Amino acid sequence: MVTLLLAESVIQGLIGGLLGGFAAAIGLTISEAALPNEVPTGAADDLLMIGGVLGSGLLLALLGGILAGLAPALLSVRISPAQAIRKL
Repeated sequence: MVTLLLAESVIQGLIGGLLGGFAAAIGLTISEAALPNEVPTGAADDLLMIGGVLGSGLLLALLGGILAGLAPALLSVRISPAQAIRKL
């Protein structure tokens, strides 16, 4: 049961991280398109999606999913499934 709850939290964290990465990429594309042509090229080069930043964001999303799912998973061990259903 603990493994299932942790797996669900990890999957949700990774999906959130991927969606955040896609949103950042779209935001960068829109920002680059909105820049006027007179902007020096050095300023536009600062708007890059670096793989290391994306990877560390996904790692943080994974760790956040683990930490967010750990408490409910550990609490589920304390009570039986029948008691948990009765509380609903």
